[in-house]
Amino acid sequence: MSRSPPATAPAAVPAASAAPPPALPLWRDPWCWLALVPVVLTAWRIRGAALCEPVLDDLLYIRHQLVLGHLNLLDGDGLPFYWRPIGRQAYFGLLGPFLTTQPRVVAAIHTVMVGAMVVLIYRALRPSWPGAWAAAAASFPVLHESAGMLIAWASNFQDLGAMLFGALAVHEASRRRLGTALAGLALSLMCKEVGVMTAFLLPFVPGVAVTRHERIRWGIGAGVVVLAWGSLYWVATHQAGVLMPKDAPGSENTFSVPWITRYLWVLGRSSADIFNISSAPQWTGIATIVFAAIGGATAILFGVSGAARARLRRAAPWVMWGAAGFLGAAATLPAIFPGWAPYRGLFACTGFGIAAGGLAAAAHPLLLAALTLARLLLLLAAPLPDPLIRPMPEGSDAVIDLRSLSRMQLVLQATREPLMHRFTALPPHSRVVRHYLPRLIDGAMKGDIALQAWFRDTTLRWVGTTEFQADTTMPVAAIIEYQPEMRPLTALVEPDAMRALTAASNRMAASDLRGALPDLDRAERLQADAGARVFLGTVVSKRAVCLSETGDADGAEREATRALAIWPGNPDSRYVLASVSAARGRVTEAAAQLDTLLAQNPNDTGALELLQKLGAGR
Repeated sequence: MSRSPPATAPAAVPAASAAPPPALPLWRDPWCWLALVPVVLTAWRIRGAALCEPVLDDLLYIRHQLVLGHLNLLDGDGLPFYWRPIGRQAYFGLLGPFLTTQPRVVAAIHTVMVGAMVVLIYRALRPSWPGAWAAAAASFPVLHESAGMLIAWASNFQDLGAMLFGALAVHEASRRRLGTALAGLALSLMCKEVGVMTAFLLPFVPGVAVTRHERIRWGIGAGVVVLAWGSLYWVATHQAGVLMPKDAPGSENTFSVPWITRYLWVLGRSSADIFNISSAPQWTGIATIVFAAIGGATAILFGVSGAARARLRRAAPWVMWGAAGFLGAAATLPAIFPGWAPYRGLFACTGFGIAAGGLAAAAHPLLLAALTLARLLLLLAAPLPDPLIRPMPEGSDAVIDLRSLSRMQLVLQATREPLMHRFTALPPHSRVVRHYLPRLIDGAMKGDIALQAWFRDTTLRWVGTTEFQADTTMPVAAIIEYQPEMRPLTALVEPDAMRALTAASNRMAASDLRGALPDLDRAERLQADAGARVFLGTVVSKRAVCLSETGDADGAEREATRALAIWPGNPDSRYVLASVSAARGRVTEAAAQLDTLLAQNPNDTGALELLQKLGAGR
């Protein structure tokens, strides 16, 4: 006869809190492949950008190693701040040649590295968590709007390397492999200082230690690595002249602010970026409500559901580890106050993803899905890199985010490619003129350093249009002209054609309008590349001005119309068309031209005066 179970028998453990089944081999694990989908999505979103085109500090590292031939593993690799020998010397020494010839090859390598990081995090979590939980947490940092910068920017390898090798260290720790875990830690530290947080947390990786003795052994190992790294860093700062943030000009303004204030600022900025709220400001209100609802529902379920609390107990070791990683990584950033850039929070985002993903999933799997979906939708709502060179509004700041980075890279790619296509090499001491250079780009080129890095010659230099026009006898190798909001993005202008245009402009300034016409004809004839639309539009519009001022209204209207067809942004043609239309009584047409002209340049005094005359005559 069967016996009834005693009243005190323990209840069955809910299936949701049971240990996950043994992990499948990597290539047969569908959740691991699903975790890689955000990597593919991120790479697809930025596919039209000038990926890994060297800009800003990239050019300093390339010049330092490949042009000047300096390789000192203890210096800043061309910059005075920070010692990062893997993130700078090793990386740019190996990949620098590709960055100035085939930068997309480097971007492909970065993409593989991002994918490897995701897989390592996933595999570290998988023995403790179900596949869906591990996949969502591992891919969390890739659903960050600035994750595209890990693929697109060579200098961001310092962050990517710290994250990748940190993930390797954690993965190896989860398998209790001390030697390879410490090797990953050392590589992470030598990519960027933020890797030190991995050292502090390595002995506490869930599953790394069964006994207190083992945890102490891991702590000693991590401490030895940090001590060795710190000793080399000390040598770099005291013998190779490497500086720290406190040594930067103006740093007293940063460090006069209390540390806790700066730390809270970092947490706030990081959180807004982690949830992609700052990348899609038009959805800030709705997004805040959605994430608050997810957080509130999570808290309520933990309060009312025993099954949720049971799942939380199982997830707690990784949740607490991730939270400590986020808070600790953020603690390395107050020194950058107040110069925030969204990519700076990517390392901390890894820990946040583990903590937030574990909490949401433990409360209910649908909350994890909602959290992931909300961040994905905000990511998709963020603007894509612009395929055209747009003028930057006056007063725009120079904060480096994905959009501003892409703009800089686009301009430099559009400069480098035509120059290197025409010239396999430039003679020493050559000068190249930049005409119509977009705002905030000279800093991206680091002055002459971009030209010197491309052609491996420190004697080369840029020349501005004003300098060239002041001395047209100056020998120049080429003139690169930028074409905002048009294709091609740039064009090479023949130096003799520009000299002829300058001569015509000088004659016009001296009121010799008829004498300027032959120079304008010669300028148009000498320009070989018909794709130089800004230059040719300028030439034809100036001809229209000359014809208008000398009484040839029909010729002026014809040339002004042709100039607008070549370059719609040229102002002279619209003024000529407005003047001709006004003289012929077509007031509405004249006013329309002037309105368009003033929308481009509200301070055009000639257009304002003519518009006032039209208003008085109506």
